[in-house]
Order: sequence, then structure tokens, then C-alpha cells
Amino acid sequence: MCLAEQYIRENIYNPITIADITAKTGINIRALQRLYRKYHNATPIQVLANYRIAAARAMILDGQVTSVRHLAAKLHFSNPGRFSKLYRTTYSCTPSEHIRAISRSGQ
Repeated sequence: MCLAEQYIRENIYNPITIADITAKTGINIRALQRLYRKYHNATPIQVLANYRIAAARAMILDGQVTSVRHLAAKLHFSNPGRFSKLYRTTYSCTPSEHIRAISRSGQ
């Protein structure tokens, strides 16, 4: 499981799949999913998405982002709407609201 966590963290900006994670760890898909459900109450891909949402917030706070679509693509979310929904669930505001707030405070 430590190998899986490390691989996920190291590949936040790369397109990876559950098959990539299992290939790296040597654990079959079902066993890896059971471990993640037990210890994270989530799937490995959900954990990856959470790391990506946290990375998105850090990029917004650093003033590196002006477009939600660009940010979603950079973090390998194929659907910017789904990305925005996950971001809002996590941080209680949409990424576009957060980007606007940061840009206003930087002026």
C-alpha cells in the first residue's frame, strides 16, 4: 500500500490508471481496492482525485491559474464540470470563485 500511495503522489500531474498502480505495486486490482476501502474509505482513483484537487487549490493560491478548463486538463480531469463539483465538495466554493477571489485580493 505504501508503494501505491507513493506512486499516486508522484503522478498527480500524469495520466495514470488503476492498472498502472497495480502494475507498480504487484497487487491485483481487487485487493488494492479492498485495501483502499479499508484504510481510506475510498478507491485508489478517488484518492488520486483528492490529491489532484489539493494540488489544484495550491496552484490557485499560488496565483498560477486563470482558467478552470486549463487547470482541469493539467490535472487530467476530462470533464471540467466534474472537476468543479469535486473542488466545491472539498472546499465549499468552485474553483472559478476561488480564482476570482485570489485575483481580486492580488490587485
